[in-house]
Amino acid sequence: PGHLSPFHYFLENLPSPGYYAGQATYFLGEVSRQNHWDYYPVVFLLKSPLSFLFFLFTACVLGVSGKIKIQTWQWLTPCALMAASIPFINIGIRQVLPIYPFLILAAGQGAGWLLTGISPGLKSLSRVLVGGLLLFQVVSVASSFPRHVSYFNETVPPEKKLFWLGDSNLDMGQDTKRL
Repeated sequence: PGHLSPFHYFLENLPSPGYYAGQATYFLGEVSRQNHWDYYPVVFLLKSPLSFLFFLFTACVLGVSGKIKIQTWQWLTPCALMAASIPFINIGIRQVLPIYPFLILAAGQGAGWLLTGISPGLKSLSRVLVGGLLLFQVVSVASSFPRHVSYFNETVPPEKKLFWLGDSNLDMGQDTKRL
């Protein structure tokens, strides 16, 4: 209120990214006013489906071993976006949502190699594995309906969700229709 130009207000606060610093964050059972460098990697691991993490890990191992080629932009962009979010207040996974398309492409390469690049004797087993993991992911994510925002993967027992993360990571699904 009182600003004739909201854009001026935006530009006025742009040079100070720490403008919101000092807000309380709940992480690992503690309320703190400081940012944690490990917040976003932990949030990513706890709130991403296990099947996705398996395919992403497979892609990373295959990329390092040279069996598949992951384009530089597919891994460098998520790393840069994740690093860029570290100095800002830890406010949930929504800060790092832009990394997911890049990582989904890499995970798809891992799943694709399991389907086509594996030895011929294991092709039927790998097809069952990939299909089973994809079905597991659908069931895992769909079972959180209608509270998708508060989704945690199966490694986190329901009673421990609040210990690991709080605030916007546990929203009760408000505004899901608009989202």
